[in-house]
Amino acid sequence: MMKKLILFAILFVITDLQAQSTNNNVGINTTNPTENLDVNGIVHADKLYLRAPGDPQELPIKFMASSNRSLDVYDSQAGASSLVNYISLNFTNVSNIGVTSYDTKISAADFTVAVRSFSIENSPTDIDVYTMHDLNATKTSSPYYQASPDFVAYVQGGTWWVRARYLNAKFTKAGAAPVAGDLFTIRLQLLVYKELITKNVATPTPGAGLDLGGTNGSTSVIPTPTGF
Repeated sequence: MMKKLILFAILFVITDLQAQSTNNNVGINTTNPTENLDVNGIVHADKLYLRAPGDPQELPIKFMASSNRSLDVYDSQAGASSLVNYISLNFTNVSNIGVTSYDTKISAADFTVAVRSFSIENSPTDIDVYTMHDLNATKTSSPYYQASPDFVAYVQGGTWWVRARYLNAKFTKAGAAPVAGDLFTIRLQLLVYKELITKNVATPTPGAGLDLGGTNGSTSVIPTPTGF
């Protein structure tokens, strides 16, 4: 019994030397803890459980990620709570010009949006992209001009907007010229990231632009951007 008491006393002294308590806050490696548990150092844990007041203690445990100096809790059952959201956005009865601007209402302050993929449909026929840019005035369209896809997400007025079109071009049924009454379906797949796991590299590494000197670039290496 005496050995157990001595061992307990030694452990208490060691713990007291490393942990300090101030105003009901406990600090490890700090004499001025500002939170209920303030750790100045690296925390290693096999498991970490976190629940909001009133949440059941049973599984499933919620996923956590750090944001600034706080800890955010994400419930996998709640759609808006995921760190990475996959959104399928379908536009029906679209004119042959495509979608020039659409407000997704997704907050630009909280999320980053990217277009993952897209498709254009005109059931039951296939479609072509008809170029309006005519390099040869004797032809209705130029075979030497490739219409540029413009399927992007961009910020305007604090929210994310999308465009789904081809520049200087119109959609048309395969092998036919554009018809004003033709309607199409455009499907966008969006990746929506929580801001806490995105990183904006504002200043690229000097020399990130690379002159390929007429080569295909297969043997060239662009410097790693700052911060990566």
